Amino acid sequence: NRMSIAKILKMQVNQKQTTKSQQIAVGSKVYMTVNGVQQTWEIVSEGNTDIQNLRVAANAPLIQLILGAKAGEKIKGTVRKRNVIIEIKKVELATC
Repeated sequence: NRMSIAKILKMQVNQKQTTKSQQIAVGSKVYMTVNGVQQTWEIVSEGNTDIQNLRVAANAPLIQLILGAKAGEKIKGTVRKRNVIIEIKKVELATC
């Protein structure tokens, strides 16, 4: 069974839509800007933070602000008495 090019392209579009609508949760890899600075983090369960490998726990103050958000959203909040503006660029499943 050979797949048509149109069918393959449709699968790729559907995959991109799924990625774009993915909500931020434990197991997500999040591409975002924080006050204009590009950051990428993998969200892990509490106790598994590994800053050197860009893994941060879901209970971290910054992550608490963005849990449940989706790509394209802008979140304003306060982290450790500092105002932050977070723009979610992309959310995907982490590949651990």
